[in-house]
Parts: sequence; structure tokens; C-alpha cells
Amino acid sequence: MVSSYYYFIDHIVINIYLKKLFIMEENFKKLEDDVVEFFKKVLATKSIATDINFFFLENVKQKKLIKLAKIPEQYTIPLNAKVLVTVNCKY
Repeated sequence: MVSSYYYFIDHIVINIYLKKLFIMEENFKKLEDDVVEFFKKVLATKSIATDINFFFLENVKQKKLIKLAKIPEQYTIPLNAKVLVTVNCKY
């Protein structure tokens, strides 16, 4: 009886975790190349004194069109970027 109870609880926890992963995968996607190229063209018209690498991501649930955020330092080396650019392409 006890083992079946723990199996049931484990099964529920695994299902909840998988649903959260699926929702995250639905909300966040790699940004399309034409949007990245447009952003880079606009950025080329601006003058920035330092070299900044960007990481582009699409967020469907985001309420703003474009959001810029600093990437934490422990992730800058693996991502090779310092600024996270999230775009909601549905707007």
C-alpha cells in the first residue's frame, strides 16, 4: 500500500515537471534570423564605445515588444554574450 502511494506521488511530481518544461519550451524560442538582422542594422546606426555581444530569444508571454537585460556573469562565458534581448514577435 505504501509503495503504491509513493509511486503515485512520484508519478504526479514527474508529470508536473514535464508540463512545466513543455510550457517553458512553448514560451521561449530561438529568435528568427530576420528579426536579429533588423536589430543588428538598427544597432549599427548607433555608436557604442565597447564591444557587446547579444543573445536573442523570443518570449511569447512577454508584455513588452523588446526587453534588454544584463546576463549574470556566470553565464556570459558559456553564452558568449553580455546582454539578453527578448522579443515578443506577436506584437
